[in-house]
Amino acid sequence: MKLYKATIEPKSAFATSLKGDTLFGHLCWYLHFMGEDLGKMMRNYEQEPPFVVSDAFFKGFLPKPKLPSNVLGESMEQKKLNRKRRWVRYEDFVRGDFSKPCELEDPSAQRLHNSVDYRSAHTGGDFSPFASKEYMPSKKEIYFLIKEAFVEPVRKALVWMGIDGYGKDRTIGKGRFEVLAFEQIDFLPSNEYQMALSPLDPYGIEEIWYESFVRFGKLGMDRAATNPFKRPLVLADTAAVCKGMQKRRYVGRGVRGVSSWEDVVHQGYAILFSFGVQR
Repeated sequence: MKLYKATIEPKSAFATSLKGDTLFGHLCWYLHFMGEDLGKMMRNYEQEPPFVVSDAFFKGFLPKPKLPSNVLGESMEQKKLNRKRRWVRYEDFVRGDFSKPCELEDPSAQRLHNSVDYRSAHTGGDFSPFASKEYMPSKKEIYFLIKEAFVEPVRKALVWMGIDGYGKDRTIGKGRFEVLAFEQIDFLPSNEYQMALSPLDPYGIEEIWYESFVRFGKLGMDRAATNPFKRPLVLADTAAVCKGMQKRRYVGRGVRGVSSWEDVVHQGYAILFSFGVQR
């Protein structure tokens, strides 16, 4: 499997965050509509995935690893100051220097909607507004670990997704982006720790530091009309850190049994980036 990095430039607001497991699900739909045999592609998913997708990160940055502050070299005073500084420049990550984290956040806004009674297609007698959050992301970088046979299909699916839209409210123009680059890159040299670039299923991993993340997933496209809800999954969130896996390029496992549709799989894998810590 080879490592690739895509650079995307958003062209509209987003109503769904760019998490690796959600991106994986969307790419599967686009591969299906492109005519790829998804059943064959995912046949051995629990043993070996055809591709693994990371979260989308700020261009030139990676998340700060979920290691204890004293391991990262932070004093108690620095820990308090850095609580919201969750991003590290790529060059600092490579050097193992976590002393200068950054606080980055995409602009967001609340958009008001009114509740609709779908039996009558009207708002009804009561005015029941609710708010949804939208993001206007800056340029982002997404990492892909792909088997060679699927590199071009995944790239095309990502381009199509950008044109058609990603996530909630894509049918009204949300989640549009342009793929500026899709290039093969090298893995970082092996080191003491390994950081996960997306949520993962931590089952069976002996030494890991992470924060929990609960995924309440839903199916989309033509399955959204018939029991779209998936079973909740408790995952280790992005930036979880493993130790002793220098020879692994990804970690986790493929998850089945999350839906009434037997062919549905959930990405419980995550790409690993190796790093050390300056002492």
